[in-house]
Amino acid sequence: GSGVFNPIPYDETITARPRASIKLEAEIESPSSANISRIVSLGQEVVLRAWAVNAGAPGAAITGFGEIILTITDTSRFILDPGSIQTQIFSALNDTLSWTIFASDSFIVDASALIFDFNQLPQDSISNLPVYVAPQNGSKTISLSIRQRRLIVENLNDDFITETNFSRGEENVPLLFFKVSNLGFGTPVNIWGLTFGFKEAESDDYFDSEIISNMFEYIEVIDYQEYLNRTSSFLAKPTAEFIQFPVDENFENPDSLEFTEANEDTILANQEDTLVVLVKIGENSITQRYRAVLSELYAYDVERGIPLEIRDTNGDLLSNSENLTSYLMATLPGNEEEGFFNHPNPFGRGRDTETVIAFSLDNESDVEIRIFTLIGKLVWTWKQNGVAKGLHNGVVRWDGKNDRGITVLNGVYLCQIKIKPNGGGSAKTYITKIAYIK
Repeated sequence: GSGVFNPIPYDETITARPRASIKLEAEIESPSSANISRIVSLGQEVVLRAWAVNAGAPGAAITGFGEIILTITDTSRFILDPGSIQTQIFSALNDTLSWTIFASDSFIVDASALIFDFNQLPQDSISNLPVYVAPQNGSKTISLSIRQRRLIVENLNDDFITETNFSRGEENVPLLFFKVSNLGFGTPVNIWGLTFGFKEAESDDYFDSEIISNMFEYIEVIDYQEYLNRTSSFLAKPTAEFIQFPVDENFENPDSLEFTEANEDTILANQEDTLVVLVKIGENSITQRYRAVLSELYAYDVERGIPLEIRDTNGDLLSNSENLTSYLMATLPGNEEEGFFNHPNPFGRGRDTETVIAFSLDNESDVEIRIFTLIGKLVWTWKQNGVAKGLHNGVVRWDGKNDRGITVLNGVYLCQIKIKPNGGGSAKTYITKIAYIK
């Protein structure tokens, strides 16, 4: 009736939101250690991932789809897996895209660039305009180096070996304990074999293979837990026996002992494993002193055809190392009489200018060795008190001269040993013959 108009209050506030802004992120998914080290192994599989994140106002949204492309700057160093697509699509922020590449199995590289870029941009969900990308946010580079992976091998004999003299027929005779460390690359490695041999006690020469085949029946490689199970009364735990290798006429010294794929020793990332090399001494083994040598270890992380670098704790290649050698070991004769002999015999000509007089002691003893002519005239004497039990093959040498330093005549001589045990008991005397020929 009055004609007065009363308008209803109306909120005309308009909220302005800037166009969505995004940023590219990328990282190494596996091996995870490479995210920090930026180093991978020869031939190693590398999984990369990339995604877009909001770089602007909270609540910004996208529509449509965008593309991220991976560019490998040097395709001779890294190769895209055929199952991976170089350019991949995302339709939401934080969608994770994945690429698999493989490092070269033959090139060691200081650094190679893997570059992620936006190949196509999605739209802002309100304006339908392409999202905004700041210059510093549209690309991500990952630099990766390729290195030959390195394992470190350490001799542990000082911690475990307490006996160096063994009898014929003995089993589970430990020659070498060694630890393999898998550190730095973040993935497991597999040990699949080793090169092992036997050197002469007094030189750096390997024995002839025929001699070794007369000393041992077989060589075994086992893990430390298996060794404990065999040699202690504690409750058995899961163990591994990697190989039992026969020592016969086909054995080469040194020889390669290869594990089957089922028996490979897998060492997890950033872990260590202790292995033991054992032998069984033959029932009719010859009396001998020797040193066992680990001269190579076979390991891989990708495949057997891409070997790893194996070094000792001094940084030397295992093939050049002197650290992976056993103590001086000995196979004892059946008794002291059998253990008294000399070699070479005869001696005196060519390189054989002296002969080694070997002897074996059942107990610590005073020892006297004398050489006589066949008619009983004393020629030469060696004497020492408190000699340790075990085989002594190389301690006593005779150069064919008498006690006055005069060379003896050609002929056969009698060599006598007198053994007087320090712990009591009667002295024992044995005789062998030595031939000297100028």
